Amino acid sequence: MARPTLSVTMSNYNHGHFLPEALEAILTQSYPPTELIIVDDGSTDNSVAVIERFAKDRSNVHLIRNSVNMGALHNSEVLFNFASGQYIYSTAADDRVLPGFFEKSIAALEQFPETALCFSDPVTFEQTGGPIRENRLRLSSEPCCFTPEGLAKLLERRRFQIAGHTSIIKRSAFIEAGGLLPQLKWHCDWFASWVLAFRYGACYVPEPLATLRISPNSFSAAGRKQWQNQIEILTEMLELLGGPYADVAGMFRRSAVSSIFGKPIIYAALRERRFWNHVTFRLIVRVLRTELAGLRNR
Repeated sequence: MARPTLSVTMSNYNHGHFLPEALEAILTQSYPPTELIIVDDGSTDNSVAVIERFAKDRSNVHLIRNSVNMGALHNSEVLFNFASGQYIYSTAADDRVLPGFFEKSIAALEQFPETALCFSDPVTFEQTGGPIRENRLRLSSEPCCFTPEGLAKLLERRRFQIAGHTSIIKRSAFIEAGGLLPQLKWHCDWFASWVLAFRYGACYVPEPLATLRISPNSFSAAGRKQWQNQIEILTEMLELLGGPYADVAGMFRRSAVSSIFGKPIIYAALRERRFWNHVTFRLIVRVLRTELAGLRNR
């Protein structure tokens, strides 16, 4: 029986110094990707030379070069349209996967074929180095499957997030769910992950399998600092939950999963009466707890 195909996609801009470690970690996985597709977004460092060195003797490594910098959203769309695998994993050039990530995640997805994505315990480290931080979710003691309803009920009891850098998604389900929604900008991956989880269910592997480099200048980090743009994007998200994604809107509300956005999600919802039902007691409490924790850590 042919094994499931996996597309790994990566966007790179001037991360030539991170690329060797990131590419080596991907290509030496016990379950190597069927294809590794990299968009170089007009880099001015040695990035292209590094990628070409890795691609030289590997038929599964493909480089797409932008003559000018096109930005993260454009590259994400290009990469998704190019990818052909049954499963897709999107990563950044400065992140790093850990041994066994692809093998364990795809094994879970194949064991629970009704689900649309698999996630694991997130690991982060600072741009400048420093300690690696493991966030053990402790949702299960072994790989498992959460139904949409089971996931919503679990989120009602405790707060956690599906980290994009740990998630491998089923391509067909992603297409059915509308694919990338560029109007959500730096939140399009987050929204897609939860739509998939609340429609089809999700697998979980209870161990750290992928790392995320925290950078204050990343696309998402920089975007979150733009208060007015953040409000507009979250308003668009609420619009979508009242339209084509109304089938999962109730789970978004009950779970208060959008509390990750803090005060802007409450502000966006209160601007229009039709969004008021998103401002639940659970959402307010979780946002306040986050704000208080932030004040204590200053």
